[in-house]
Amino acid sequence: MGHTFYETPTVKRRKHGMKYFRPELLLRGDSEDDAVADEAHEEWERALTGYREQLRKIEGRIPSSVKALRDLCLHDRELLAFERSEGSNGGTAILSVHEPHGVLSLIYTLTGPLHIHPPVAGWDGDGGELLWLYEELELGPDRKGFVQRILFSDGRVFEIPFSSVILHRVPNVEPVRKPA
Repeated sequence: MGHTFYETPTVKRRKHGMKYFRPELLLRGDSEDDAVADEAHEEWERALTGYREQLRKIEGRIPSSVKALRDLCLHDRELLAFERSEGSNGGTAILSVHEPHGVLSLIYTLTGPLHIHPPVAGWDGDGGELLWLYEELELGPDRKGFVQRILFSDGRVFEIPFSSVILHRVPNVEPVRKPA
């Protein structure tokens, strides 16, 4: 199944993709060399600790809607759709993911352009379902708004600068059946 529904032109590679849960760190963690894999595991643990500390530092600045986003566990959820509409004041982005009992759409009010970083060298996406792997949340530039970075299974990183987010769930529904 292809995922051309959200393909975008290649963007200029920015200085940062993922800050903590870097794709190259995941690649090293899969190394057949035990020493390399062990070192990557230790670095992953330090990254996790650093990320949790960063979240603790900004806790008081996070509004409830962004806390709801932060508290989601979307690991291994399939990305069903991606849409964006960018304008002079930012625009919107919508990411919809499959949940066990329906669809969750994350609707972001953008504060700047959404960047899509290409996969790092050596990343081999399987071409199957596009899965949400890891995400990071931090304060935006100049402490205004927020930035969420999401690593997907094809190796791309979405970098989403936003001021607010709405989480919208649509449950699965049973088809209407004709009376017997």
